[in-house]
Amino acid sequence: MRYDTKSHRKSHNIPMDLIVGYRNVWADRMPNVIQMIGTGLRLKDIGNHYNCTAVNVSLALKRAGHGSIHYVRASFKRNLA
Repeated sequence: MRYDTKSHRKSHNIPMDLIVGYRNVWADRMPNVIQMIGTGLRLKDIGNHYNCTAVNVSLALKRAGHGSIHYVRASFKRNLA
């Protein structure tokens, strides 16, 4: 791993044990994010948990095909009924 990669990871609180070029961190986090939304957390709370903004979480949801937080919450309510 190059020095600039290590420096970037340290400054952005990215774990050092991830492989170089690892870009699908949200794909691995998505089941946990969906579960957090189901328990009632807001995007801001989830972003604080992962040290990012609520916009990052929202874009990751859309990229994963979930639309928005409202659709995820509605699907949880349908599954509980």
